[in-house]
Amino acid sequence: MDRRLQNRIARYLAQRERVASDSLDRLDINGWFDFWHTHSDMKSKANRAKPMVALLTYELLKKAEALFENRQAPIQIWATFCEETGNNAVYIHSPNPNGSQFPYDFDGVVWGVIEPPEVIDLLHSTHEIGKCQYDDEIVYFVRKKA
Repeated sequence: MDRRLQNRIARYLAQRERVASDSLDRLDINGWFDFWHTHSDMKSKANRAKPMVALLTYELLKKAEALFENRQAPIQIWATFCEETGNNAVYIHSPNPNGSQFPYDFDGVVWGVIEPPEVIDLLHSTHEIGKCQYDDEIVYFVRKKA
């Protein structure tokens, strides 16, 4: 990837970080969440820079976890890393009046798999990675270890 494209993607991801961080900051941490999520590459502009998108997604995951660390009610927070980076996201889920399954059981996800290339050396030992095949796409899930 040439320098100009890398700089353009970096500017785009910095803008996406501001938008996603603002969305997280506006959440009521004591409220309920029904698979609430925010995408780190909403417009799929950074598919050629997967490690950069993975880093942003992981940073947003850690920010979400920090925001909710003192919450008394149960909550689940995880991130997805996808082949199509526009699908990368950070999710927040809790018991809710919509009747969505809680806790989310990650049906079909195999935990403890080898990390994809874009997240090697990115994840802390506090997190675990899982993998699931959905139609044509492999999706990796990252969550805090229990």
